Amino acid sequence: MMIHFKKYFKLTLITAILGVTGCSSVLDSPSQLENSQTVSHNNPLWQSHLTQLKQIKSYQTTGQFGYISAQPKERFSSSFEWSYQNKQNFDFMLSSTLSSQFLKLHHDTQGLTISDNKHTRSNDEANLLLERTLGSSFPLAQLGDWLKGIPAENSDYKVNKKGLLMQFNYVVKGKMWQVRYLKYDETKQPYLPKLIALDNGNQILKIRLDDWKY
Repeated sequence: MMIHFKKYFKLTLITAILGVTGCSSVLDSPSQLENSQTVSHNNPLWQSHLTQLKQIKSYQTTGQFGYISAQPKERFSSSFEWSYQNKQNFDFMLSSTLSSQFLKLHHDTQGLTISDNKHTRSNDEANLLLERTLGSSFPLAQLGDWLKGIPAENSDYKVNKKGLLMQFNYVVKGKMWQVRYLKYDETKQPYLPKLIALDNGNQILKIRLDDWKY
C-alpha cells in the first residue's frame, strides 16, 4: 500500500508539470548563487530586516515546488499552497492544474497527516512516506521560518550586502542541506523570498514563491 501511494504521489506531481504552461517551470530556474558580497550578522540592515520578518507570525503563500534527484534520476514539479500558523500548525498542499488530484500535508498538535483523493496516512506512517518520497528526512516545521528568509537557529548563515539572508547550512540525520536564497520580491515590505533552493548534494528542492498573504 505504501509503495502504490508513493507512486501515485509522484504521478500527481509529474502530471502537474504539464499544467504549468504559459510560464516557466521552477525546474528550469537557477540553483546556484551568483558571487555576492557578504556582511556581518550584526549589520543594522539585516537586524532590522530580521526583526520585521519575526513580526510575521502567520501567513499563506503559493507558487511552484520542484524536485530534482541525481540518484535515482528524477525530476518533477507541482503547484503548491502553504498555510502557516506556527511550528505545530501548518498545511502544505501539492496539486495539479490539469485535474482534481492533490496531496495535502497537515500538521497539528496530534502530529502529521498526509492525504490525497484516496488515502490518508498519519504520524509515523506519514513521516515514513514523506521520507521515502523525498529520499531524505526533511524538517517541515522549520520551513515556516525558512520560507520567510529566517535561518535555522545556530546555523552557519550568510547575509548579502542588502541585509538579506543569502544561505545557511542545516543537518538532518547526518545529511547536510544548504539552503540558498536566489531571488527576493522587493515589492514586498519587508522583502520576502521569491526563489529558494535546498540542496544536499544529491537532491535539490526548488521553491518559487509567487504570492504572499500575511
